[in-house]
Amino acid sequence: MFALLKKLLGKKDAASEAVTDFSDAVDWINAYRKAGNYDTALMATHELLLKIKSAINWSEQAERKTAVFESTNIEDIAKKATAKRKELQHRLESLYKWERSISKLIDDLKHEKVTAEEKAAELHQLGRFKDMENEVKFHLKKKDYVKAIQAARALVGTFEGNPKAVKLLTKVQDMSDKQKTRAEKHAENQKRLQEIFKEVGADIRGIGAKEEGAKPSILQQLKMAYAEYGKGRKERAAYVKEQKSLKDIESLLLRAGGIIDMPEGSEHLLEAVKSGTARAVSGFSLPGYDFFGEIRGKDQIVGDTFGSYTEGKRTIFYFGDATGHGVQAGFTVAALSKLFHEHVRKIKSFPELFVKLNNDLKERIKAREFVTAVLFEYDAERGTLHYIGAGHDKMVYYHHAEKRTELIIPGNLALGFRMIKNVGSIKPRELPMRHRDALFGYTDGFVEAKSPQGTQYGLERLEASFKDSLIKSDGEPSKAYESIYKTANEFAPVFEDDVSGFIWVRNTNKDVIVDKGQLQEILNEVGLRDPESNFFGLKNKNRAEVMEMLKKEKFERELKIRLIQLDRLYKMGEYLKLKQRIQENFREGYVHERMKKYLEKIIANEDKFKLMKLEERLRRKYETLLELQKKGENEIVIREIVEIITRQGKI
Repeated sequence: MFALLKKLLGKKDAASEAVTDFSDAVDWINAYRKAGNYDTALMATHELLLKIKSAINWSEQAERKTAVFESTNIEDIAKKATAKRKELQHRLESLYKWERSISKLIDDLKHEKVTAEEKAAELHQLGRFKDMENEVKFHLKKKDYVKAIQAARALVGTFEGNPKAVKLLTKVQDMSDKQKTRAEKHAENQKRLQEIFKEVGADIRGIGAKEEGAKPSILQQLKMAYAEYGKGRKERAAYVKEQKSLKDIESLLLRAGGIIDMPEGSEHLLEAVKSGTARAVSGFSLPGYDFFGEIRGKDQIVGDTFGSYTEGKRTIFYFGDATGHGVQAGFTVAALSKLFHEHVRKIKSFPELFVKLNNDLKERIKAREFVTAVLFEYDAERGTLHYIGAGHDKMVYYHHAEKRTELIIPGNLALGFRMIKNVGSIKPRELPMRHRDALFGYTDGFVEAKSPQGTQYGLERLEASFKDSLIKSDGEPSKAYESIYKTANEFAPVFEDDVSGFIWVRNTNKDVIVDKGQLQEILNEVGLRDPESNFFGLKNKNRAEVMEMLKKEKFERELKIRLIQLDRLYKMGEYLKLKQRIQENFREGYVHERMKKYLEKIIANEDKFKLMKLEERLRRKYETLLELQKKGENEIVIREIVEIITRQGKI
């Protein structure tokens, strides 16, 4: 009976935890709100509202149950039930308040989202209007009135009813009409002049033309010199402006392997990556693997790319190569990066993510632009690695046990090449890798590199170089890649394209521990016999990390046992043995602050013992000298006293 009462009236951790976490959840929702991520904020707010309603339902049910017990004849139970009901009513008031607050927050978020979308659309339209307006002005500046009128008409057609567009078209037409009028008048005057000269019999051929080989006049020379000076000045000013712009925007390029996250049309945000400089892929790791990647650009803008996203035990990553070079290639990989990070958080299905990336990229980039790539999905808990190809070059797989290589064709068409309507047509393939097997992905800058004699490096040489470098480096990815690049660079001193490479080496020592069986094997290996020992603290860590933690735990256990033995010797007064044991522990690497205290006490005790021995010797010496003094042997007594003072400093 009492157990039942305790179960009904006692606190429930789930409900209380939900309530105390509301403020923190709202803070995160407001953080998403400030960042403009309204979809995530709304999703989180709906989830929070659902939890609040669940807590309300639970509390209301609990209140009804306590009301039943409140009416019982047992005074003690009724009293507890009354107190509990008041507590539940107070909790319900708080929950109702949260429910109203969160419901209002949802309405506010929806309104702000609509406002933000409208504002974004408006800004997009303004930007588009500005671009088209600038095109009209550009043609006007060049006095190309035909193209200016075409551009102005396109502007009016796109922004129908816009008074500014209509006004600009009217202005262009007026300027065009005036130009035509001036041209017609000039032609008419020239015709009339020719008729007059013809009537008087003058030869007007060559009038206004330069006599061949004639030296220009002083005035003409000055005009030519000034024109050259102006041209040089403009070139220098343009160079200074370009360099200043490059420095000003240097911080705006993301360091994700040449990926640039920027809005469409923002060409001025592209950073100039110096030719020949390399960027190692940083901030990326994969449980169960050793990894190294490098992106090396030929031109100022890099068209090779690498991106990744990790959530829990799932990691999605890719490498790729955009068509062409320069600014357009940079924008293509920038668009891919932006879309990847937008969709990977929301889409959990690997094939759906691939299709969404492809179709959205197709809509964003120009025709005949695309990205060859390979996308990977890794599940650290299951230890599975799947990939989907996108028209990329063959990858090289190294079988460590057989010491042989194999070529893997990724398959499919490049990203952005065509629209994909059927998700079912995309089939991820699994890539099971054994311990120390390796995978090498690269961009075509390697295989298409040419020697000074015009011979192409080719896949066969690259494959052999990968195998040789991996064996010589003992499976170390960074050293292997350094050797691969050096070999290719010696063959082709100048690369005509971006060259990038990525190496994954399977390392089972870095696998995460997911069950007690795996943990038991490691416990046996390090000599520990407690399979329940910190299992939940060790779960989902890799083998190397677990080994290190267990070795540390074993060391601490052994140290604890040794400290107990030292403490026993200290209490027994076995100072000599204690000092010997401390020395042994120190040589074996077992050191603790308590050992220092033991040594300090041992040294103090030894000093005290030595002092006692000295005092005893001096006392006996004194008695001997006293007897000699009584016998009149003063010279001997004085000599001995001087010697004692000299050696001991006391008497």
